[in-house]
Amino acid sequence: MKMKDSVIIGRWQIHWMMLALITLCFASCKDDNEEHVGSFDPDKPIVVSDFIPKVGGLATRMVLYGENFGNDISRIKVIIGSYNIKLTISNK
Repeated sequence: MKMKDSVIIGRWQIHWMMLALITLCFASCKDDNEEHVGSFDPDKPIVVSDFIPKVGGLATRMVLYGENFGNDISRIKVIIGSYNIKLTISNK
């Protein structure tokens, strides 16, 4: 009888631990409506603080440094002279 009672108590302990773990996981999830770091804010200006290289030929890879670009490449457009520039995003 004691063996059966200890097995039942052990099962309930496992159930409560699993419930606590699941509750902790849901409580620690972030809300999707929170502002994401690096997202575009239309109330702030787009600022290009620097770029490298300062000189280069056709097809030279260029890096722009600045703020408020956003992360959605389809919504970012860079034109230098009359050339549209192909973009890749790096968060380094």
